[in-house]
Amino acid sequence: MPYWIPSPDPEFTNQLGTWFHLPKRDSPSSSSSVIAAGAMLDSLEPSTLLFLNQLMSLTITNRVLHTQVVYRKTWTSSDRVDLHTNMGDVQPWHVHGVSVDVPALFASIKGASTRVQMAFPLSFDGSSLPNQPVFAYLPVQSYGFKCILQANFDLPSSREAILDNEWNQFLLRQFPRLFVDQLVRLLPEFPHLIRMIPVDIAPPFHLMGHAVVRLLQDLPLIQAASGAYVAP
Repeated sequence: MPYWIPSPDPEFTNQLGTWFHLPKRDSPSSSSSVIAAGAMLDSLEPSTLLFLNQLMSLTITNRVLHTQVVYRKTWTSSDRVDLHTNMGDVQPWHVHGVSVDVPALFASIKGASTRVQMAFPLSFDGSSLPNQPVFAYLPVQSYGFKCILQANFDLPSSREAILDNEWNQFLLRQFPRLFVDQLVRLLPEFPHLIRMIPVDIAPPFHLMGHAVVRLLQDLPLIQAASGAYVAP
């Protein structure tokens, strides 16, 4: 369990931000614990910053392995954000969301409204696009999407999956129209996003994937020889 350090080292006392110190214990099991903690921290991607509104940068310093990773986000417009790393990489993302009214069944617990968001990776190097995790403010796990879905999903205490319950099903029904509207908007400038169309989506998100495909059937998604976009 985390606790406040009553007398932090001088290097931390005059610096802004929140610091988490994970000390290495001198015990026979410490090596495996350090390796596990290091692997967990190494798995964090710059996209971890996308939906943490108050967090603009993240620095991970490993004093055992003498490594440091720095992630930073810069909003360039209301729905475009660049994610920077200390290695000089820049990842541009399109992030868009909508607020939806919460049904009376859930309002006493969830509030009067909630927000669902999607993030599309705008850079493309010609290789296959990786699957992205579904987020509940932080990444949970991948269900087969090439873009990121974010909502206030109900999770088990382990945060290892999205529960298949009524609240989450309500949230999932909000995504097909949001996905389609943003895809049609972005395709002329970023044609690689046609690869975002969901295929082989795992439960409980598979019905959402089917709904997206149905909505796309009559929309101008295919670029003709003239350059215009036409329906399939």
